[in-house]
Amino acid sequence: MRLTLRVTAPAGHVDGVRLPRTGADGSAQVTPAGGPADLATEPAPGAARLADTLFRTIAEPWCPDHF
Repeated sequence: MRLTLRVTAPAGHVDGVRLPRTGADGSAQVTPAGGPADLATEPAPGAARLADTLFRTIAEPWCPDHF
């Protein structure tokens, strides 16, 4: 699966479309991508469902710090 993200920042330093990738070893990298973004302020049809599938985890949320 491939999901591109529209990234914006007030100063404009990182504006653009990005492609996050993960490796089987748990490594990750984000690279610039051409074309329109799948997920942005106004997502493309089906992009939110695709993002939910890609970022799903079986791990329960956990925070080791107590506030």
